[in-house]
Amino acid sequence: MKRGTVLESTQPNGDHNVSLNLPANLIENRQFQAPKNYLLPIPQGAIDKNPNLKPNKSGY
Repeated sequence: MKRGTVLESTQPNGDHNVSLNLPANLIENRQFQAPKNYLLPIPQGAIDKNPNLKPNKSGY
């Protein structure tokens, strides 16, 4: 993630200008895990409302 400083100057829409002059931070290092990441889990709230939904796939 890039980091910077908010400047006093603004854009025509009112947003502040930013100078990206600071070193970047690594927040999280993610990797795709096939086949787990091909589908998203069914939210528990949806399963609670509709018990006919199949249970979540393994890994969730």
